[in-house]
Amino acid sequence: MTPRARVALLVAGIGAACVVIALALFPRAFPAIALDNRLTQASALARADSFFAAHGLAPKATQRAVRFSADDSVLTYVDLAAGGTDSVNALVRGRDQALFSWTVRAFEPGDAREATVEFGTDGRIIGFRRKLANADTLPDVGADSATALARTVLATWIGQPADRWTVQTTSYETRKESGRVDRTVTFERTDRKIGDAPLRLDVVVAGNTPVEARPYLYIPESFSRRYAEMRSANDLLALLATLGILGLGLLGVVALRRFGRSGGLRWKPALLVGGVVGVGIAGAGINGLGAAWFGYDTAMPAGLYQAIIVAAALAGGVATGGIVTLTLAAAEAAARHAFPHKLDWWSLWRARGTREVAAQVGGGYVVAAIGFAYIASFYVVTRGALGWWVPSELLDDPNQIATPMPWLAGIALSLQAGVWEEALFRALPLSMLSLWAMNKPNRDWWMRFGVVGTALIFGFAHSNYPSWPPYSRGFELLLEASFWGILFLRAGLLVTVLAHFTFDLVLFSLFTATGSAPEYRISAAIATLALLAPALVVGWRVLRQRGFVPLPEGARFGEWRPPAEAAPAPPPELAP
Repeated sequence: MTPRARVALLVAGIGAACVVIALALFPRAFPAIALDNRLTQASALARADSFFAAHGLAPKATQRAVRFSADDSVLTYVDLAAGGTDSVNALVRGRDQALFSWTVRAFEPGDAREATVEFGTDGRIIGFRRKLANADTLPDVGADSATALARTVLATWIGQPADRWTVQTTSYETRKESGRVDRTVTFERTDRKIGDAPLRLDVVVAGNTPVEARPYLYIPESFSRRYAEMRSANDLLALLATLGILGLGLLGVVALRRFGRSGGLRWKPALLVGGVVGVGIAGAGINGLGAAWFGYDTAMPAGLYQAIIVAAALAGGVATGGIVTLTLAAAEAAARHAFPHKLDWWSLWRARGTREVAAQVGGGYVVAAIGFAYIASFYVVTRGALGWWVPSELLDDPNQIATPMPWLAGIALSLQAGVWEEALFRALPLSMLSLWAMNKPNRDWWMRFGVVGTALIFGFAHSNYPSWPPYSRGFELLLEASFWGILFLRAGLLVTVLAHFTFDLVLFSLFTATGSAPEYRISAAIATLALLAPALVVGWRVLRQRGFVPLPEGARFGEWRPPAEAAPAPPPELAP
């Protein structure tokens, strides 16, 4: 066995070992919520139509929108202050409080009147709302009759045993336009609390008609204040890192000006990559159009609202593609001058059948595996030994699986993050720093400082994720991003881009493993194909040419020349 083969085998072994470690530790590192979801969009719609018809809440001719959602405030409270993940899963299995629900909205463009009904994931009705126009008049039945009507709603409309609930408060509001009296009766469970939080349910009677039943957990104000302080600390660290991102953006402007004056910017390939990323982001926005109807204001024409959503998705794609293009153009020019011996980014396709490109592609997958093993080990240790907190999460995403292309958002976001973030946080600043420190006696120390500094910005830019202590996410990514910075300096950008893309796409695609319906399996197959595409492209090329070939001419940065220099001089004109 040749030395190269031994190295390749060793690296592959490390990758395989890291995959095993990650699979073993991930359930302990990141608590997952086990949800038995018995509804789909179609079944939720059917149940909603039956409920609307039974109580005269909405005619059949109205439009419908369906949304799956989580009660994040209750989920966070239980996770942090009322027992943790075990209590979360016990609550999900029970019927006391719905942490996850399906909501169906019935509405008609141009009409203020609409209705919604909310179901638990087991199919039971947990709440509803009928929205009336402020000008609608209904006779007032008085406080006592409204309370009696509210008890009827509690027992017969949403199936809650009346003996478990007691009236906590009553209130009323008089509508100015119509004089209608809307009365609210607040019930409280007598036999159950979650931690220190009582279970409550508001029933609203508008005049003589029930229009709302809303269950909720009355979370103590002391917890809400503590959690708000926690999130403020998360956001503050992310804001400070944003200042660093702005600095990197200014560095990109400097690079564009510097290399643009000498004709050293290669716009076409950067524009091509940026265009692909932008199309993906725009497509993901349009793909989620169905869920956007939950935010629709019926006072607006439906066609106009739809046009606004599509226009916003297209604008987001253009903006994202433009930012990626500018960042890539600046980063590539800086990297080309700083590291002329590295592989030329825009020649990788021509060189895909070479040993050098194959090594970087394989290295990208191994680095992603190392990343998964690292974060799993990191949080097993910090959660167990230091008491750090990461929220319990649901892996499934019924909203995404209900879109026409459930796999699109994950692929688009992973590609955008892998390309843009690696160019912005690694290639651009480290290349510019290398050029600045090229002839300085302490260049190595400056490069170490650059690796750590860019990793700090990258890591703490993610601090606004819910976690505790607030620096936990930044510290976790600081170590990983420092490793990726070193990899960029040693091997080039392809390794880190592919590792980043692989890492994100696996996380974004975890929902495809939670179901067995065709939509889940098709999405999993497409995500897997996207994940393996770089390896398949290289492997197919090597197989066709029956082995590796030498690097083609022009495959390294230092061999590129501007078109004006590369073009042959025109022949001299002959005298007449």
